[in-house]
Amino acid sequence: MTQTELPFQRRDEFDQELYLRPLSTNARRFLQVMFRAANGTPDKGCEGGIVRGTQFWLIAEQDVIADLIGISPGLKKDSRTKAVRRTIEELESLRILKRRTFVDEEDGRNVQKLMYVLSVVALIDLPEVDMKTTRGRAVAALLADDPFDDETENQPLSGGLSGPVSGGLSGGLSGPVSASHDPVLSCSCPDPAPIQITSSPRVPVMTTIQEGGDFEFDFQEEGARRRFDEIPPEHIRAIGGFSPGGKTLSDAARREVFCEYFRDCIAAGFAARSDAVPLLALFRMTAQRMSPESTRKPKHPQNFMRAYWRNRHTKPLEKNEDFRSAMAWAKRLLGVKEVVGS
Repeated sequence: MTQTELPFQRRDEFDQELYLRPLSTNARRFLQVMFRAANGTPDKGCEGGIVRGTQFWLIAEQDVIADLIGISPGLKKDSRTKAVRRTIEELESLRILKRRTFVDEEDGRNVQKLMYVLSVVALIDLPEVDMKTTRGRAVAALLADDPFDDETENQPLSGGLSGPVSGGLSGGLSGPVSASHDPVLSCSCPDPAPIQITSSPRVPVMTTIQEGGDFEFDFQEEGARRRFDEIPPEHIRAIGGFSPGGKTLSDAARREVFCEYFRDCIAAGFAARSDAVPLLALFRMTAQRMSPESTRKPKHPQNFMRAYWRNRHTKPLEKNEDFRSAMAWAKRLLGVKEVVGS
C-alpha cells in the first residue's frame, strides 16, 4: 500500500484535520497511531493498513496502545486499561471507529483477534469545532451521546467526549474482548422481550422494593449511567438474587438493573445481545460466592467476574458446576424458555 493511496499523503495534513475535530488528546494520539500503521510506518507492536481507500485498520494490544497514546507506565494496569477503553469508546460514540474480530492462525491453530477500523470519511464529516469554547464543548457532548438515538433515549449527556465510557476494554470485563459471542454460552430465546436493551435507563426507587419501607441500598443515582467496569459489590449481590440491607427486590427490579449493566456491556463491545443469560449467570455465581457462609469468597468480586468473563473462550464457564446451576436461575429470571433439542 503506497502513501499516494491514502486520503492524506502527509501526517501533518491528517493532524490538521484531527485538531479541527471534537477529539480528546488521547483520541487524537490513537488516530495518529492508526495513520502511521496505514501509511506503512507502524509503531512497534502494531499492524495496520487501509482498505476501501478510506478505512484504516489497526491490530495492537492494550498495553501497546496505552504506551503510544501517552498513558503513564507508572499507573496500575487496570487504570491504563480504563484509559484506553475510554479513548476507544469516545471514538465509537462519534461513530467513526468500530471494533471487529477475525480468525487468525498461530502455531497451527485458529485464534480470534480484535482489530480497530476507522472511517476517514466519517471523521471528516464531523463538524469543525473549537473545544475551548462553550459551543464546541456542547457540540462535542451531543456528538458523544445522541439524544434521539433509541439506545440512549432519556439518558443524560455523558459530560463530553472525555467523560466516563462504558467498561470497554477493561477487558471490558478486561483486556481486548471481542464483540462476538461464544456459541456455547449463547442462548436461543424465541422471545427476547424480557431483556430488551432499549428499556428505561434508570430504575425508579420504589420498584426495587416488593414491600414498602425505607431501603438504604438504592440503585437510583440521578443522572448516572451504569458502568459495567464499576459495579459496586452490593449491586452484584442484588442482581444475583440476594437481599442487600435485608430488603427483598422484585424480579422485575433485578432484571431492569441488570439490563442497564448489560446495555453498557454491549455498547463497550465485550458482550453480544445473546450473552444475556451467561452474563446474568455470572452475576449469580459471583453473588453466591460473596455470601457470608461461602468458603470461596472473592477478594474483589468485580475482578473475579472480569477474569471469568475474559477467559470464557479458553476456559468455558459451563464446565463450572456453580455456573451451570446459575444458568438455570438466570434463564428463569429472564423468562428464557428451553429450546427442544438444544
